[in-house]
Amino acid sequence: MTRMPPENLTAGAAPVARGFVHLRLHTEFSVVDGTLRIDDAAAAARADGMPALGISDLNNLFGAVKFYKACRAKGIKPVIGVDVWMEPLAQAGFVKCSDKAASRLMLLVQDERGWHHLSELLARAWVSNAQRTVAWVSERAIAMNSRTGSHCSGA
Repeated sequence: MTRMPPENLTAGAAPVARGFVHLRLHTEFSVVDGTLRIDDAAAAARADGMPALGISDLNNLFGAVKFYKACRAKGIKPVIGVDVWMEPLAQAGFVKCSDKAASRLMLLVQDERGWHHLSELLARAWVSNAQRTVAWVSERAIAMNSRTGSHCSGA
């Protein structure tokens, strides 16, 4: 008999296919758009038979350690990532018009080196490129990290 995950996560949802992995998961640490509790997410992933689960909170890694520990405790491979706001091209000086809207990009960490690069990328964005409670990540900053051997990949 299969254990049912917490009902607030999967009520009325179809069963998850084996091998499926959620990568774009915004938790309680994604201040603007996340309400999902990390422990509940890990329990639901295990109940659904997921081999891994990804976190991608908005512009921060605040929940990464708690997420890592919760997933490991449930026997699930944790995938650490973040959703970043990309600097609008007009603001970055690439185009003359101002109608280029900001976009979001999900970055996933592949190893410890990628973790350090992503942490540095976010820290620089919050220190040097934050406006109105949003830290903008520029394409230049991502390119600089990739030149130094970053192991962080966009999805």
